[in-house]
Amino acid sequence: MTSSDANIALHVCAGAPALLLALIIVARPKGDARHRVTGRLFLALGCVVMLTALVGVLRPAVPGPLMAATLAASYQLVAGARTLAIRDRGPGGIDVLLAVAALAGILLLHRYLVDHSPSWSPALGIASLGYVGLLAVVDLSRSFWRRVWLRFWRLDHGLKLIGAATAMASAAAGNLLRDLQPWSQIVPSALGFGVLLGIAWRHWPENRREQGAAT
Repeated sequence: MTSSDANIALHVCAGAPALLLALIIVARPKGDARHRVTGRLFLALGCVVMLTALVGVLRPAVPGPLMAATLAASYQLVAGARTLAIRDRGPGGIDVLLAVAALAGILLLHRYLVDHSPSWSPALGIASLGYVGLLAVVDLSRSFWRRVWLRFWRLDHGLKLIGAATAMASAAAGNLLRDLQPWSQIVPSALGFGVLLGIAWRHWPENRREQGAAT
């Protein structure tokens, strides 16, 4: 087995249970001990997935949209995990550096999106970069509305980690079902976006009540 084969095997072995855990996390109640355990396992497996993906995209002739999906999943995974560390004090210098690094990655990747295989649509890569860019800009602005963010960090945390899982699922489906592209990427992305909207709709009143109680 070559080093490339070993990297792919590790990527798949970590990615499959990570996506299963993401489904469990979405379906179960949030905030209890089981949620914290499954969340930590998802983050650990997600880090393995992202590291092996980064090794994979360094190979020659990797489609630009796949690189964009890797950036989207990586930023959301790290930024979503960071919310737990800064939930009491708000964003700091590390978070600014992460957002700036994401924006720099977007600028570097944008030019590669014209070099894609016929089955990998550059529009999907552009959409991924645009969404991550929006997240990074919002994250950079959090210092100006820190007090509000401190009351809504749970929503930020959940949306980013679900977004990371969605990007992982989209990239996996695109690789496994190449004959069905671009739909094999669009469908997971659309389903994930629907879940994001549903969770935001469900938990927004909950966060509003906490905000009112705090004031």
